[in-house]
Amino acid sequence: MSFFFLFTVLGFYVFFFSSLHSLTFLLFIEILVIVFLFVLFIFGYSWLFPVMFLLFSVCLGAYGVSVYVALSRSCGSSYFVSF
Repeated sequence: MSFFFLFTVLGFYVFFFSSLHSLTFLLFIEILVIVFLFVLFIFGYSWLFPVMFLLFSVCLGAYGVSVYVALSRSCGSSYFVSF
């Protein structure tokens, strides 16, 4: 269980206190989603809720990448360096 706790704390640290590259930021959000999915499986929820959670998280990841690509095309890559 400490493995999941470590990844959760690391993910929240990157999410709130770090100014990394935007794609790395999206990757750590997906790591948090995977950790929460494993926690749901470990605590014995029915299989339907984790599958729905995974479905919504995949849609969220695809939306994040599409917004990133749209901003990169319209503003250029120097826009993301300023964050």
